[in-house]
Amino acid sequence: MQAVIRRSLGAHAADPLTLVSPETIFGSASQPVAVQAASITGGAAPLTDALTSSPLFHIFTLLLLLLYMLSLYRRPKMLQGILSRIFSADRSRREEMYSHRSEPSRFHWLEMLLGSLFAGILVVRLVGDIVSVQITGSIPAYAAAWAVPAAAVLFRLTGLFQLGLLKLTGSITVSQSFVSSLLYLRKLYFRLLVLLSTPLLLLYALHLSGRSLPLAVLTALSVAFVAVLFLRETILLFVSKKVSILHWILYLCTVEIFPVSLFCLLASRA
Repeated sequence: MQAVIRRSLGAHAADPLTLVSPETIFGSASQPVAVQAASITGGAAPLTDALTSSPLFHIFTLLLLLLYMLSLYRRPKMLQGILSRIFSADRSRREEMYSHRSEPSRFHWLEMLLGSLFAGILVVRLVGDIVSVQITGSIPAYAAAWAVPAAAVLFRLTGLFQLGLLKLTGSITVSQSFVSSLLYLRKLYFRLLVLLSTPLLLLYALHLSGRSLPLAVLTALSVAFVAVLFLRETILLFVSKKVSILHWILYLCTVEIFPVSLFCLLASRA
């Protein structure tokens, strides 16, 4: 091999193995093994490593599964009851739902934890898939570990802001019964969203980053399906109460869209 290289380079090359470049020996398309391995693996960690590879994220995901199973065990016909109320063609039953006499207002700690974990895990996984590697890589380990409870608390603060805004509006306009019906519909459809989307979210949250596009699409479709049903129900509520459609648009922009867009804007700037 050395004799061949000497003949190709000439007799003036004293030590051809130290003078010849790798491109001359192996060709211009060759590259070091480290560079080739980096190009195969993408040269960086997966997008969700900083947020979803921590043990706390998996613990919260398992806790969501346990709470979901416990909720179905305690109230096995809850999903059937929600669907029967939403898709019922009986006019009296729908009027009963709009009049907010369907269910007493009680505090359910199980539903609160289930909904908070659902929202927190969904937000963290979406952020991990959307945000660039440079940003997720700069997140400290402790901040990434507590991302789910932070997102859950932020979700609850958003809900409290919307609740206070609706209560204030009902007090100013002397329409507390209408606001109560609207709040009941929001709670009813959020229950439906959690019950329908939690199995998909669990699979999506524990899936590898970059290979979970079908699960992400299915989860987004389930959320969009419930959102369309909720918009349809709120329109029917406003029409049944003879409230202008302009007030419905104002409600969507002020209560439903503004808080979410505000927190997204603050998060993007941060």
